[in-house]
Amino acid sequence: MNLNDILKLLESHRSDKEKPGLIKSGQKKLQSWGISIQKLKDIGRQIGSNHKLASELWDTLIYDALVLSTIIDNPKEITREQVDMQIKDVDFWQLSTLFTNMVCKTNFAKEKAEEWTSSDDDVQRRCGYALLYHIARDDKKIEDAFFEKFLEIIKNKISSEANQVKEAMNKALLQIGQRSENLNKKALALSREIGNIEIASDSIHEEIPDVVKILSSKKVQENLRNDS
Repeated sequence: MNLNDILKLLESHRSDKEKPGLIKSGQKKLQSWGISIQKLKDIGRQIGSNHKLASELWDTLIYDALVLSTIIDNPKEITREQVDMQIKDVDFWQLSTLFTNMVCKTNFAKEKAEEWTSSDDDVQRRCGYALLYHIARDDKKIEDAFFEKFLEIIKNKISSEANQVKEAMNKALLQIGQRSENLNKKALALSREIGNIEIASDSIHEEIPDVVKILSSKKVQENLRNDS
């Protein structure tokens, strides 16, 4: 399949149910055909890993094509320069989640998490903490010390952050607290000190998880004991 074949395939799955139209992302308005994430994942499996096609899809700036690009890109071929350019197009909550899931699979994911979380740009900080969430979830070999430094940053900055950054911080905190008994205790103490996180944003369409409730739950505590 070439780019035109893929675009025709995507348009054939146009969904009125998912409200096709325009999605504002940063300074751009991205065309969207309203294709569900699950359908795009199915199409991605059909295509397979393809870095060249992923790059071409991203350049279309069609929302559904950007999502598909994050699904089929080959992590071994993704470069730092590539993601530094792409991050400028991901000022939309769901796209930033999928984009950082892609970056998490590269060999420079930790480097980008550190760089983006310390950025002055709200979009980069959101992506940094979204990436930290994926790293905490997927890379079981990283030592606790890597995550501990972020706990102190979250403690000091979460209350004053932009809503989308705050939401990503909260999810990162939740995932970090499920890695080990040590991080669980520290994340729980921090969460209790912070208190309830208030996030009011029309651009966020997910329920904000209760970190204390989840991290102190019987299920999480049992999992941590079994892993220790």
